[in-house]
Order: sequence, then C-alpha cells, then structure tokens
Amino acid sequence: MLAAEFLTAAALLRAVLGRHAGIAPADVRVDRRCPDCSGHHGRPRPLDSPELGVSVAHAGGRVAVAVAHGMRAGVDVERSGRVTDADSLSAAVCSPGEAEYVRAQHPALRPRVLVDLWTRKEAVLKLLGTGLRVPPRLLEVAAPGRPPALHPPADTDVRLPAALTLRPLTACGPGFTATLATSKAPAALREQPAEALLASLRSGGSA
Repeated sequence: MLAAEFLTAAALLRAVLGRHAGIAPADVRVDRRCPDCSGHHGRPRPLDSPELGVSVAHAGGRVAVAVAHGMRAGVDVERSGRVTDADSLSAAVCSPGEAEYVRAQHPALRPRVLVDLWTRKEAVLKLLGTGLRVPPRLLEVAAPGRPPALHPPADTDVRLPAALTLRPLTACGPGFTATLATSKAPAALREQPAEALLASLRSGGSA
C-alpha cells in the first residue's frame, strides 16, 4: 500500500507540474535530495517551475498533492481513526499548551483532536523542510486566536514565516483529515479530485 501511495503521489505531482509547465509528465524534473544526506527522500522541488512550492502526502489509501504559486507549501493527510492512545501521543507530540487543550476535550473527542493537531504540525514541518528534525512538541499550532509558534524558539534556529497560513482540506473525503500550510495567505484555494489527471496518465495523453 505504501509503495502504491508513493508512486501515485509522484505521478500526480508530475501531472500537475507538467500541465503548469506545458510539458509531458515524463519530462518533468523534480529534485528530492535531502539537504542533510543527499539521499532522494527530501522535500520535492520542481526544477522546471521554481516559482512553485509543492508538497505531497499519503496515508490509508489517500494521496494529497499541493501546489502553490510564489510561496512554500506543506500538506498532510491522515486517517481520522489513526489515534488509539490519545494520552501517549499527546505527551509525545504536544506542547504544554496543546496538551492542556487536548485534556480539556471530552475523552471521546481527543483522538480526533489529536489527528487534527498532527496534520497541522506535519504540514508546517513539511513547509519548513525540516521534517521531524524539529520535535513536534516544540511547534504549537492549537493556541486559540494565535498563529503557530515555536516554543521555545531558542531551541532551534528555524523560524516560521510571519504570514504562515493553515487551512483544512476536505477533498480527501470522510474518515480522513488533511491540512494545507502555506508561507502566506493564498489569494484562492482550489481542491480538485485526481481522477481526471490519473486517467490522462493511464491513457498516455498529455497532462
């Protein structure tokens, strides 16, 4: 399943980038080199369209591909029922303020609240390109009425974009939670199902 999801995400990304650049998906160049070890598992960067920020995610048979013009992007998708032990996960990934927020929820709602928190954290970490090199508990995304923040900022030299925006996504359907992070507020947000692009790839047509 994971291999199929990865290949589907890679194909969708190439299809979207090919449509944007006016070239065949097979000709799209994507750099995935890790900045730490030069392995091919880093954040994807489109070499033919450097003005685009892109991100991919997959989980439980769902795939999400985000493309943003003139800004960085990060996307994450998770199964809503992924969390079975809310208390343990809360201790591992939540800031003190987030942990307090989770504990204030009804026990039946805590797993869903944690999945929401996790997709928001993962989307931001993908946007930054750090992955889990920044411990999730240092990133706070749940403070009511406040933007995401790193606590304490002295623990890392990573800085969040001043206009960082988080938005929930709905196209993944019931049973899944997805979040898009962008380095500034997009003028418009459009969610599209992938069937048409995949059908084009299967038929050998242009994206």
